[in-house]
Amino acid sequence: MAEVVVKNQKIRCFYTEYYREKPNKLLFRHFIHSKSSGGLWAHIRDLTQRERLANESVGHEIAISVQIGYNADFLRMWETIIIIDERGKTYRLKEKPDEYAYDKGDIKFIAYAFHDGNVYEEDVYECHRGGE
Repeated sequence: MAEVVVKNQKIRCFYTEYYREKPNKLLFRHFIHSKSSGGLWAHIRDLTQRERLANESVGHEIAISVQIGYNADFLRMWETIIIIDERGKTYRLKEKPDEYAYDKGDIKFIAYAFHDGNVYEEDVYECHRGGE
């Protein structure tokens, strides 16, 4: 039986999109959740010592472990997703998320901090859907 964790923090998840507007290209953040939801509920924790040692050998310095509820958009686009935690720090995934038992349960992944130096013109949000 999988361990039950309390998801008591929000993360905002987006991918970037370019729109052409002559003569410029505009960069937008496209969030995979609605604006009213404020993000996806998540359980965020620091890595254990064992996880930290394994990740430092790969060159990653700041990483967190995150667990969210099932989200098909997140799984489909995990390679391009950028995550913003409640403190405003940005993270990316480098490995495919772990889908518990592939039964549309929780999704667990390790996210690595990075500096997002992009300037975004506008934020685009998904329409409100059930299950957020």
